[in-house]
Amino acid sequence: MIRKMQERINRRGGAKQLRGLVVVTAWLSMMTLAHAQSSDEGLSLSDQELMNLGIRFVPATAVAPGMGVRAPGLVIAAPAQGSQLFSTVEGEVGEWLVNMGDSVKKGELLAVIFSSEAAAQQSTWIAAQAGLETAQLEATRIDRLVAEGIVSQRRQQQAQIVLQQAIREEAAAAQSLARLGFDEALKKELSEKNSYMGYALLRAPYDGMLVHQAARRGQPVSVGDELAELEPNSNKWLSIKLSSKLARGLSEGGKLSIADSSSALTLRQRDYSTDTQSQTVELLAEFDSNVDYPLGTKLEVIIEPSLGGVLVPATAVVYSDGQTQIFVREGDSIRARALNLRPIGRDYAAVSGLSVGESIAVVGTALLKGMQLGLGGDS
Repeated sequence: MIRKMQERINRRGGAKQLRGLVVVTAWLSMMTLAHAQSSDEGLSLSDQELMNLGIRFVPATAVAPGMGVRAPGLVIAAPAQGSQLFSTVEGEVGEWLVNMGDSVKKGELLAVIFSSEAAAQQSTWIAAQAGLETAQLEATRIDRLVAEGIVSQRRQQQAQIVLQQAIREEAAAAQSLARLGFDEALKKELSEKNSYMGYALLRAPYDGMLVHQAARRGQPVSVGDELAELEPNSNKWLSIKLSSKLARGLSEGGKLSIADSSSALTLRQRDYSTDTQSQTVELLAEFDSNVDYPLGTKLEVIIEPSLGGVLVPATAVVYSDGQTQIFVREGDSIRARALNLRPIGRDYAAVSGLSVGESIAVVGTALLKGMQLGLGGDS
């Protein structure tokens, strides 16, 4: 019984202490607000009052290198080059002439694809070339006969028409042959020795390294199927997905960096249309130097504010009537200041309206806003 009574007394005493704390806090707030109202310009609070209310100010600092919005990025080849190589015919992979990891030069033969479609196009070119040679010989013969007065100029005109038609047919067939990977040297070998007859040739479009074989020997392929992936020797790029809101104000030439790395990039391209589902835009940035990241590597990129500015911690910002405000201590007064802020991750950058070294509130801003409202000032 005695123990229960003691516990009841203790509970009543604790409740009384809590009520007393609430009364003291309310009284302190009223006294502080009354003191603040005595100032016509801003809020006037002493250091002791700020400490009692838990309001803290810190000097503003410049946005440091490496601070900014963080977003995921994917290492890609230069958009103008691409990295994937595709089949131009329907057929079957015949043989790989290089191994994965091998360095290759532009134009080097990587693989051959057996294809009846390729054989038909090669036959068309051989016939077109033969027709062109015949037309050229005939035109030369007619020119000689016209010069000797044996045949009329009308016959010469007809020979020229036939020659021009043969030239067009050979050129069209040669373009098809070029898409099969045949250069001038191999076209000559095809014509004279039937070299690579019935095969399409996969060539390296630029200097690089073969990093992936998408089709094995004997595997059937169709037009447009991926055959290989080639990593170019030129600087790699990064594809970045960023919310359209955070992408505002970004323009070509801006600097980016990779988290926990010294790698730097330059923004080269950006979409101006927003993906309707993800509400993001794509940014394309080029590494400033050659990097060892393999194609397809996922990285975290830091997009630094292009104009630098003064760092504004998120805890310093209050919102009112569509404005972003901070509280700045100017001598004995504390004043609200509206700023145009740019997000840099969790915090913000002020390009104008705030100077390095000015004292800004980072804790207790909600209480300062309440006092500001109590003064009847603009919020």
